[in-house]
Amino acid sequence: MNVYLLEHIMIHDDYEDVKFIGVFTSKDNAIKAINKLADKPGFCNAKRILNPFIDDNISGFIIDKCKVDNLAWQDGFG
Repeated sequence: MNVYLLEHIMIHDDYEDVKFIGVFTSKDNAIKAINKLADKPGFCNAKRILNPFIDDNISGFIIDKCKVDNLAWQDGFG
């Protein structure tokens, strides 16, 4: 089963502010959540949906498709 994690990231000069928004059963539901938040304080200045593989140092929303009960980073990192 897949779920969609929704986060919002704001890039500042010396740090990144990442907010976990929620977990959704579909990408459409995650987009609906973005539409509800897009005009709220803190979100309205960075309301585009980002592609983390292309967009760098840009603020906005990230939707990440994840498998439930799947262990990530099994081989470590670095």
